[in-house]
Amino acid sequence: MPKAKTKTPVEEPKVVEPVQIEVLTPRAVEARQAERMMDLEDRVLERNLVILDGAARFHEIDPEAEAPPPEWVRELGQERAMERFRLAKYALMPAGAAPMGMKMAAPVVVGIMKAKAARDSGPKMTLNAALFQIPIADQVTYPTKRLPPRTDQK
Repeated sequence: MPKAKTKTPVEEPKVVEPVQIEVLTPRAVEARQAERMMDLEDRVLERNLVILDGAARFHEIDPEAEAPPPEWVRELGQERAMERFRLAKYALMPAGAAPMGMKMAAPVVVGIMKAKAARDSGPKMTLNAALFQIPIADQVTYPTKRLPPRTDQK
C-alpha cells in the first residue's frame, strides 16, 4: 500500500515589528556622558552636604542622649532624625575616632564645588605674546617729504 502524502502545514511568515535605533554623533555621546556625570556629581554633592549638615548640628544634641530630639523627629520622621542624630554624635567624637565618611565629606564637597565653579566660569583664554627689540642703526636717514603748512586752520 502506498503511503499517503501528508501535507506539512506551511507557517505564515512572522511579522517583525520595526525597531527604532538611535544613532548618536560623537558630540551627542559626549554630551550624554557629561549629563550623566553631572547627575552623579549632584547626587554625591547632595549626600555629602547632608552629612555635613548633620555633623554641624552637634550643638543641638545632648552628648549623653540616646535618641534624637523630638523636634527632629517631628520635622524629619524617625528614620531621618536618627540619621542626623548619629551624624551629630560622630561630630562630637575626637577626630581620630570619627568615621572615615565624616572626614571625607568636607573635601568631597569642596572638590565638587571647585569643579562646578571652574566649569561654569567658561573657557580660559590664553594670550601668547612675545616681546622683542629690533635694533635700529643711528646713522640711517630716511627720506622725508616736506608738507606745506595748512591754511585752513584758525
